[in-house]
Amino acid sequence: QLYILVTNLKRSIENDGRVIELNNIEKDLENNTTIKVLSFKMDNACREYNDILKIYPSDSPIAKQYLSKLHEAKKELDKLDIVKKYNKSYRLVKEMYDEINKQLFYPFSGFNCKKR
Repeated sequence: QLYILVTNLKRSIENDGRVIELNNIEKDLENNTTIKVLSFKMDNACREYNDILKIYPSDSPIAKQYLSKLHEAKKELDKLDIVKKYNKSYRLVKEMYDEINKQLFYPFSGFNCKKR
């Protein structure tokens, strides 16, 4: 009985328009050369910033310089329409999962075991 309920929930999620849209956008992102280039640029900036933090404190001028480079790379990626569309779609799916989680597990949220 529980298996059937879980399987039905899984199918319902997979067939939800929000999930389908997000999956389609993800495919578009994976095939977009501009996204790949800008993601690579952002990943490199992130690695460089993390490497600098191994040597310098985060409030040092050089660390701030690398952090600024990382912010610029992220901003360049985030300004693309397809990324904005993805982020909006992702938020909708996340809200759906949050609601499912709330409905399934909220009754147990106040539960705790007491030692005797």
